[in-house]
This record gives sequence, structure tokens and C-alpha cells, in this order.
Amino acid sequence: MDGRGEQRDPGETLRRTVRQLREQQRESAPADAPAPPKTSAPPEPPQDPEDDLRRLLDALPQAAVLAEPVRDRTGALRDLAVLVVNEAAARHPHHPDRVGADGGCSLREAYPGLWSEAFADLAAEVLRTGLAARAVPVRREVAASDDSGARGGREGGNRERGSQEQGDLEESVREWGDRERGDRQQSVREQDSQERDGRAQGRQEQPSRERVTAHRLGRRLLLVWADDRAEELARAAQRIARVGWVEWSVRDGRLEVSPGLAVLLGLEPDVSTVPVGRALGRITETGRPALYRALDRLLSTGEDIDLLVETYGDGRRRRIRLVGEAVREGGGPVEGLRAVLQDVTELAESRRLLRAQEAETERQARRADAEHRVVQRLQDALQPRSAALDGLGVSTAVAYRPAEAQVGGDWFKVRQLPDGQVLLAVGDARGHGLDAVALMSMLRHALAGLAFTGGLVESLGGWLNRIAYDEGDEATATAIVSRYYPDRRLLRWICAGHPPPVLLRDGRATVLTPDTGPPFGVLPDIGYGAVETRVRPGDTVLLYTDGLVERRDQDIDDRLDALRATVERLAAEDSSTGPDLQELVDAVVWEMSGPLSEDDATLLAFRFDR
Repeated sequence: MDGRGEQRDPGETLRRTVRQLREQQRESAPADAPAPPKTSAPPEPPQDPEDDLRRLLDALPQAAVLAEPVRDRTGALRDLAVLVVNEAAARHPHHPDRVGADGGCSLREAYPGLWSEAFADLAAEVLRTGLAARAVPVRREVAASDDSGARGGREGGNRERGSQEQGDLEESVREWGDRERGDRQQSVREQDSQERDGRAQGRQEQPSRERVTAHRLGRRLLLVWADDRAEELARAAQRIARVGWVEWSVRDGRLEVSPGLAVLLGLEPDVSTVPVGRALGRITETGRPALYRALDRLLSTGEDIDLLVETYGDGRRRRIRLVGEAVREGGGPVEGLRAVLQDVTELAESRRLLRAQEAETERQARRADAEHRVVQRLQDALQPRSAALDGLGVSTAVAYRPAEAQVGGDWFKVRQLPDGQVLLAVGDARGHGLDAVALMSMLRHALAGLAFTGGLVESLGGWLNRIAYDEGDEATATAIVSRYYPDRRLLRWICAGHPPPVLLRDGRATVLTPDTGPPFGVLPDIGYGAVETRVRPGDTVLLYTDGLVERRDQDIDDRLDALRATVERLAAEDSSTGPDLQELVDAVVWEMSGPLSEDDATLLAFRFDR
């Protein structure tokens, strides 16, 4: 013994449950009904069997015609004489008018779209063997001309049928009708003669969805027109939705399947019954235990089942959803199973791909969040929030608002130089994320070192351009680089593809005119021209990045006008003492970029106090 419990076979459990149910059904089968008590009422007079037959056919919802075989001297089937036409056939849109409820005409002549040599052979086989012939196609004949006044043209055949052989055949039918109905046949002959005179000359066959089933009824033939349109729609629905149904009887083990289910099991669509073993053989070995357990639970408790199974359908594994219910009468034992099955292979595959995509999206989101945190910390470390300039008569303030879901390459630099001058710069490295932060850091630190050489801003711009260009095609950046000369109250600045500065003087904001050059890193050898701006005490210059003013749905000139108006309005709100510089830049950034920014925005302002 290896210590493991004995494993139960789900298939054996299911078979035992089926045997128990069959035994219960035998025990609960009703006993033979007692014979009715004898009464002294007089017996009813005998009824004409033909009348009973006619009433029986009228009760059928489908169109039906009862016909008597007409044979030639050799015994071969030559025609069928119509005996009874039920009410549904009389209402049928393609039923010939001249065939009344009492019949009395040739089927071959009345239904030319049905009669053919193949149909004659099939009818003879049904009469000989008693085996029904199902779904016999019907071709409808219609008039080729536009004259549709006489419905009798529907059932008329081609005039070539007026051969001597056809005449002999019709005479045989008339003689048979005379023996069966006497004088009534005379009126039918007169009607035939009238219709023959008015029959349309041009005829053509038209395909039809009609199907006829032929049954032997004694020595006669019963033709029933199936509601083939509904059946065709049902087949089409099963095919389109890849669905089918099944009914299983516990008593006799019969398994009835729909055409759609036959296709799902890889069988011919015309198969209507399948041995249980053959159906279960289409289930994969790994899927059978779960199916057996579900079926055993349904048969034991009557509980509905809903599960997925795998089948060998059309040469590959298919995932089938099975939803079933128990069949029972009242509170009696379970008598069988009724289930609907649907092929959900594509749906299951789509869900698998969706789950994989969701997992991948979550991994990417986690990776992006981690990168965002790293970049944010790196930017915080590299981007100072304030700068102090002692004894130079210049005060500064800066405000930065990141983008909604990403970190950009905005940067600024404020540095007091050894020669008493001041370096003031704002830039924006292309892109977002680690690459943008890396380029931003490189340019910012390079500018801080190069400024100590005492070079003019034109030279600083050329050096930064070369540094960015050597980093590759994607390493580009825009910037305003300026140097302030306190002793001359002179601000010299270059523009490398960047939005121009704004000068606030005496409550009026003006956009300064730049000498714009290309962004850093676009071309290897570029010269930048400097612009000189004389400042006064109380003047404020604002340098900013494109995230503050650029919007996809607005013109840049309109946005610059909006920036000027915003600066003027906010600066005038506290005109008695002058606006606090930090409060001013914070308010401008908030109003111009809004609570959710498409791009990060930086605003650097410096005021000349003396």
C-alpha cells in the first residue's frame, strides 16, 4: 500500500447511476389500466374510414396529399392519383387551384415540379419497402410571361406532355377516378378541359426551398410538405453560432443530435442519432472525467450543469461549452438529459490572448511606474527649486509643473559667475523619461562649466549645440541662454529654437523679439546671434518652456497673447507693494497649464531690484 486512497472511476459511477435510474423507471411504470365498465348505451354507428382519414389529414399543420398509385400493364408506377388534399395544402401558395379537397386528378400533371423520373423511382421504392423518403426537393414551374391572372398556369406542364403516351396515362387516371367517385369525375374532366384551353404557352422552372416527405400508408402514398424554411433557418442559425442540441433518453440510451451538433462532433450533418459511446469518443481523454462527474450529478440530483469540455471535432481540439438540464415528469425520476452545446474555441482563445495582453499591460505599467519614480527622483536631485544671488540686485523665482503621467526634460540654471556676472538659462530636452532627463542633466552641467570660461553667450550656444549633436540624432534640445551684466544693466541672450522671453515693465508685459537659431543638436556647426536688452529697476524677465504655452488645438500666437494678459492681470492684483515673485510664477503656471498638463512646464522669473 502506498498510502493513497482508492481513486473512483467517474465513468463507472455514471454507469451505476444510469442503471439505478432505469430500475426506478421500471418500478414506477404505470400498471395496465383496468378495463372500462360495461355500459348499456347503444353502440355508435360505424364511421366511414375515408372520412376519418380526411379529418386526420386536416389536423396536420403541414400541407399533405394522399395519392393512389397508378400503374401500367407491366405494373410499373406511371402516376399518382390525388385522393385527399388537406386544408393546409389547399392554403399553400403553390397548390394548384383545380385540385380540390377531394382530389380527383393526376399528381404528375398537377405538380409538375415534383414529378420526375427520379421521384417516380423513389415513390415506387417507398411503396415497395415502406421506408419513408425525406427531404425530396421540389422544383416549381411558373409562367414566363407577365400574365399572372390564371393560377391554373402554376400546375400546368409543358405542352410537350400532350404525347400519345401521356394521353393514355391520363385516361388511366380518369378511368380509376370513375370507378372510385362516379359522376364527380365528370366535373373534374370539364374543369381540366377549361384549364387546358387557357394554359400559358411559355413555362420555366424555378428553384424552390420546398421539400416533400413520402410515407407509405397502406397501398397509398402520403406526401407531406415540410416547413423547410424554418428548418433551413434553424440549420443556418446553428451553423453561424456554432451551436447544437442533444437529447439523451436514459430508458433506451438513444442520443438524438441536431445537425449543428453533428457538425461540431465531426459527423455528417444529416446524422440524427448517435450511439452514446461514439459521442463520448469525441471527448478528449482529459475532458471525460469532469463530464462524467457533471452528468452523474445531474442524473442523481437533477441539478443543471454548465461546463467546458474539449472535443476532437474537425481535426483539431475544440472547446465546447455544455449547458444541460434534467428531463423528468413532475417529481418522478430523471428520465434523460437535454443540453445545448456551443463551440467557444475562438472565444476562449480571444480570452486567453486578452488575459495575456492584460498581464503584459500590467507589467509595462509597473515598469513605467518604477521608471517614473526613478526619473522623478533623479530630476528632483538635478533640478534645484530656488536660487539665491547675493549682492547683485537680482531676485529669482521658479515654478515647475510635471506632465500628467510622464517626466520631461525641462531644466533651468541660475549661477553667479566669478566675474560678477549672472548666468540665467531655461531649456527643454527632447522627449520624456530617462533619455530626456539624461540629456537635460548633461546640457545643464555642461553649461555651468562652460560659463566659467567667461565666453559670450554666442559661444556657449555653439558649444552646447556641438555637445548635443555628438550624442546622436535623437539628442536635441531648445534653450534660452542669457548672461546679465549688473554694472551695465544689460541682458544678453540667445534663442535656440525656444519660446521668446517676456518682459514685465510698469505693469505691461511684452514678448521680446528673438534672433532664433535652430535647436541644439540639429546641425553640427551653427552660429547663434545674441540679443541685447537694457533693463530698469523693477523690470521682471520671464523665461519658460513650451509646455506653458503650446497646445495642439490652439495657435501659438494666441497662447503668447494669453500669457502676456495673464502676467499683466496677476501682476496688477497687488500693485501697491508689487507682486510677490514666487506667488506670481506659481499663479501663472497654474492658470496657463491647468491642473492636468499635456507637457511639463517650467517658468523662471528674475526681477532687477536696482
